[in-house]
Amino acid sequence: MPNGDQNWGVKEYPKLEAFFAQISSILEDFATRRNLNIAKYYHQFPGWHFRFRHPKGGFAYVSVEMANEQDIHISGVWWLDDKTKYTRLLKWADRKTCSINNPKTILLGEIDAMFLKIISWNREELSGKPDQPSYRDLWERKRSKKEIEFEEKEYPVPHID
Repeated sequence: MPNGDQNWGVKEYPKLEAFFAQISSILEDFATRRNLNIAKYYHQFPGWHFRFRHPKGGFAYVSVEMANEQDIHISGVWWLDDKTKYTRLLKWADRKTCSINNPKTILLGEIDAMFLKIISWNREELSGKPDQPSYRDLWERKRSKKEIEFEEKEYPVPHID
């Protein structure tokens, strides 16, 4: 999904595809094992999001971002919508840098550790931003069957072992 730069597909996309080709099998194995949906370069983000429904409610993703030609940043977020207060509560994970030259087991271990960290969080750890907009207009309208099906597909229930 574009986010503003009309030349992104010509300038950035090929570089990202070449970079992620080096670790795509690791990332795809992780997504398959955990039953996560992969969103590549969402809104021109230089990375992949591994989306899932958080077991304690709401939605989450693990993010693997190209940091430079040798490194990735691993991070993530969990958000929970409070439909009665029209707010979104969330928690971001601190970003971790990891070399793509590490052995597969180390890369996979770091990414999986982020997943496990996110699912270990409790609702009390979530917070809202004081300046966030109200979601009233969006959430008061009736959600269509198509929107509900989209959520179920884009944010699957993860496998937790």
